[in-house]
Amino acid sequence: MGSLSLIFQEWKRIAGDALAAHARLIDVQNGILLVEVDHPGWLQMLQLRKTTLLDAARKAAPLASIEGIRMRLGAGASPASSDH
Repeated sequence: MGSLSLIFQEWKRIAGDALAAHARLIDVQNGILLVEVDHPGWLQMLQLRKTTLLDAARKAAPLASIEGIRMRLGAGASPASSDH
């Protein structure tokens, strides 16, 4: 897992302090980062910063062949109310 472990070790730097406090890198499968957030607002923030996060992850571990990111709301999170 050599180069992938760098992404886990560097997650706080990759995501930034505020986002890392609410978004947890839980897995990397076939070059896809799987990130779990604790609130729908942070899910939206993660989506807005997707390109920046991928670029930072690729710089942190260039040999990991990171291709994308999947995001999900954590099981303990409260869903946002919506009219949709």
